[in-house]
Amino acid sequence: MQKHVTFPAISLVTPDAAMSAEVYGGRAKCLQRLIRLGMPVPLTVALSFDTVRGIAQGRMPDLGQVMAPFGFAPLLSVRPSSLDPDWGGPGAILNIGMTGERHEALSVTAGERAATSLYLRFIQCYAVQVARLDPEAFDLPDEPNRAALKAMLDAYEHETDEPFPQDPALQLAEVLRSMARAREAPT
Repeated sequence: MQKHVTFPAISLVTPDAAMSAEVYGGRAKCLQRLIRLGMPVPLTVALSFDTVRGIAQGRMPDLGQVMAPFGFAPLLSVRPSSLDPDWGGPGAILNIGMTGERHEALSVTAGERAATSLYLRFIQCYAVQVARLDPEAFDLPDEPNRAALKAMLDAYEHETDEPFPQDPALQLAEVLRSMARAREAPT
């Protein structure tokens, strides 16, 4: 008798989670293998391909459920995964959740230069890969300082007519929409 496995739309990747490359992509399955081997793997949530298709069609999953395992004020990464290892989809987007408030907190714990560098890189990546803005307006400065940060935030607002998003859930939603559209687009 064949065992029927039901896969959730959103799955925390754990050693015993129902995980399949056909449902979540090869990267999610590989991460589970690393977890089973006892390797240090960051906490990971995988979205099923059906969920990603739903996002591309305008049906966003419960972002509270996606973000809940990470606790208060997380910095998240979204890494696309596919069944086909040769798929040339979008790159990872790192440090989702980086906001002005988070920048100030990180400046105290990690130092202002490191925090500003992280924030600048996130704004650049978000502007180019998610908002699809001209990359030239978002070149990284030689010196990551508050003046450069203000200039990049101003450039984003000038290009979009709205301030850079300061809500981590909104940032995550826009990143997921962008990646879902890229995944569903013909290549």
